[in-house]
Amino acid sequence: MRKLFCRHVVKFSWRIACLGLVSTVIQLLAGSCVQIQELEGGPKDTIPPKLINAYPEHLSTGFRDNKIQLTFDKHIEVQDIYNQLIITPRLAKPADKPSYTYKVRGKTLQLTLASALKEETTYTFNFKDANKDTREGTAAENPTIIFSTGDQLDSMYVTGKVKQLMTAQPVSNALVALYKVTEEDTALVHILNNVPDYFTHTNVDGDFKLTYIKQGKYRICAGYSEENKLIIDPSKEAYGFLAAPLDLVEPSEELTLSIAQANAKDFEIKSKKTQGPYFEINFSKPVVKYTLALTRKPKRFREAYLYSNLIEDGATIRVYNTLGLLREDSLSADLMAEDAMGNVIEKTISIHFNEVRTTKEPFQYAFTPASGTQVPLTFEGKITFSKPIRSVHPDGLFFIAYGQDTIHINPQDLHLNTQRNIITIQKKFNPTSISPPIEGDTTSEQHSDLILHVAQGACISVDKELNAAASYQYNFKTPEKCGTIRGRVITKAPGFIIQLLNNKYEVVDEIRNKPYYRFQKILPGNYRIRVLVLQAPNATWRFGDINHLQAPDPVIFYPYELTIVANWEVDYIDLVF
Repeated sequence: MRKLFCRHVVKFSWRIACLGLVSTVIQLLAGSCVQIQELEGGPKDTIPPKLINAYPEHLSTGFRDNKIQLTFDKHIEVQDIYNQLIITPRLAKPADKPSYTYKVRGKTLQLTLASALKEETTYTFNFKDANKDTREGTAAENPTIIFSTGDQLDSMYVTGKVKQLMTAQPVSNALVALYKVTEEDTALVHILNNVPDYFTHTNVDGDFKLTYIKQGKYRICAGYSEENKLIIDPSKEAYGFLAAPLDLVEPSEELTLSIAQANAKDFEIKSKKTQGPYFEINFSKPVVKYTLALTRKPKRFREAYLYSNLIEDGATIRVYNTLGLLREDSLSADLMAEDAMGNVIEKTISIHFNEVRTTKEPFQYAFTPASGTQVPLTFEGKITFSKPIRSVHPDGLFFIAYGQDTIHINPQDLHLNTQRNIITIQKKFNPTSISPPIEGDTTSEQHSDLILHVAQGACISVDKELNAAASYQYNFKTPEKCGTIRGRVITKAPGFIIQLLNNKYEVVDEIRNKPYYRFQKILPGNYRIRVLVLQAPNATWRFGDINHLQAPDPVIFYPYELTIVANWEVDYIDLVF
């Protein structure tokens, strides 16, 4: 009896244990399933992390620590902090190390500064989009903390706008930088090689505001900085500056910084060498004008002309061997070259050639104005060649007016530039001597008022190549199709150029030094007026020179866009500067 009972108890207990084990396994499986299953439905948490505590406190004073700490209401992660975090004035930076390190623990970001903060200085830490919540990646809304190591916050500020010098359009996301003036104040171009003391970026309207600046003297500059390096390279990017330093004993408001592309490299000759069948003089940056003439002409070259032109974006002068020089021959030539900033190189160059028989570059040309353009009765066009021109045959250049009248171009209608690679055609048409065909006349197929024909061989290059044939079609501007702009200039400037610009900021027409000006035969459209202020009546406009803290010559815009309609005059457009 006892044995039987015990046997049943054992069997019963074993069954209970098995059932318990199975139940436990089921619960574990169910629990694991719950852990890995994503809940469906419901909106995403798009609320950005909120800064709930900062050390030091925002707008506090007397801070001496080397640790900065921010605590948010959500768990965060940090992304691209070394580019996102903007600290002004800049922190001292050990060699080959960052100015701070950071770590994130849950909801808290801590920075450890590599060097002590400056005494009696107000700092701004703007984290931009560096801090994001770990779940949705939503960035904290631009948390900024401002504090002082002294007893009070610095109160100086600078406000203003950054514009494009030649268009007056606002510049967004431009770097605006302040550099503390020291006793060893050097040229601004060297200062730009360093990170600024204070900096900010412009908004979409080109506006900027630098705040909490310590009193003192500063250089100010605007431009672009590659990869957020905070270093403006005036040899590559557009930039602008004020020639005089800012003396911030009180805030400075409504400054205007105009930026332009003006290569600030030192202007110098990089090399002088033969290149295939040519001799080339290479410069550190583009040349805007030059002369190159033989210094002493041997008897056999007494009447010789030295052919050359600018290539490679204007940074290289190419000289052609039209004098039959052999490898052992050389000639001396006087060079004068000038860059856009007015820097001049004057030097005597020894020119020689190799006896190399290589394929010469093709002979090409372009003509302006382009086909389809409406032109005035006083026609002006330019043929720009890839090589200097040895000779021009005017018989190969002629007009056809209204499909029936042939109008020849005379030698006096042609003008070659100094380098002989640009021919200007100036031809005044007499409206009484040319007229459109009689209505109903089907003897001529007229599609354009005027056609310019350039025959093959009309121009022969320095390498004895013939130009290709081409034709360009135009229509005449007539008063009933066009409008007029006129006004006065009120100024004490010694010289000026008034420019009429189309909606692409291309120069349509220009007038120099006329106090009462008038632009005529303007095609319907929208236009702007720009004034280039000159240092002398016959001077050229200068980009300035950042190397010598010389600002560009002033550029002034009439503040309103002008709309021209056919057969209408826009009057009283007065320019005061």
